[in-house]
Amino acid sequence: MKKILLTIFTSFIISFTIFVVLMQTFHDQQDEKLFEDENFFYESIQDIENKIFLVGGSHISSLNPFFIEEYLAENGKDFEVFNLAKMANKPQYEIKNLDLLISSEPKIVVYCISSRDFADIQSVNEPRIKSDQPLPDPLSLIDTWFNNQNTDLLILEPGFSPKLITLKELLGVTANPDDYIKAPFFRFDYKRDFNAMPDKQLKLDSIAAAKLVNIRPPGENRDLSSLKEIIDRLQQNNIKVILFASPQHKYLYDLVDDSEKIAFKKILTDLHDTTNLEIHLFTHKYSDLEIWRNTSHIAVSKSASIFSIDIAKLIVEELK
Repeated sequence: MKKILLTIFTSFIISFTIFVVLMQTFHDQQDEKLFEDENFFYESIQDIENKIFLVGGSHISSLNPFFIEEYLAENGKDFEVFNLAKMANKPQYEIKNLDLLISSEPKIVVYCISSRDFADIQSVNEPRIKSDQPLPDPLSLIDTWFNNQNTDLLILEPGFSPKLITLKELLGVTANPDDYIKAPFFRFDYKRDFNAMPDKQLKLDSIAAAKLVNIRPPGENRDLSSLKEIIDRLQQNNIKVILFASPQHKYLYDLVDDSEKIAFKKILTDLHDTTNLEIHLFTHKYSDLEIWRNTSHIAVSKSASIFSIDIAKLIVEELK
């Protein structure tokens, strides 16, 4: 029996080590590849004079830069628009390559934020059921040990997400960046329609998405301080900034814990008070429309997009 247990334990350790090494390797390669992609992209558009960048996470992936350009042109504004959405983007990630963005000299940066942009990425899970066994819970001991480490090892970071790393790896393999010049980092095809999620599936998606997260208060929030620095540096370089909070389906919003809503409101208040920028709240817009890919993302459409047009209207107002 002891030999069997030892064999199982040894196999687990070997498998786990291989898994960690692969995830760490993929993550490091993705960071390096993203920097190379950003370098190439910003150099490739250097000669374009009137540029507008849409910046944020996957929430803005559905913003169609072609629609926005057309709307601006109809209102006498000649600009090229680029959707720079990145999967799971956060201000503390965006600031790392900010110099590259600034060097491209956009006229306007439209920055989308959501409550999860300011949250500790590791979810607060439901309390584990206590065992009647006299021995300590091994999973609890592992959690405690991980939380007390001070290291750059990826698996010990709060934001460690094998699922996200794997999705990014697959995206990089299957997508051709030459086909997605208007969305170079997320690589969406704006020439086709993506189906909206049926109502029944939206309800199920909201249950899965409404997990608890911890948002630190303004004075302790690393992403908030990073965003303030981003805004300050953009404005110092005469780049206008438009801020808006991302849309969210009512099914998800209704299930989100009140603590998250209160914490995000404090973030928005502090951001407004320190930057004097108006924050356009899109949170409850479109909730009743059948345009959702899931409860936090609007579907990409080659036909008219109300989300894209509304953002275009904000830009026109800013240009007046």
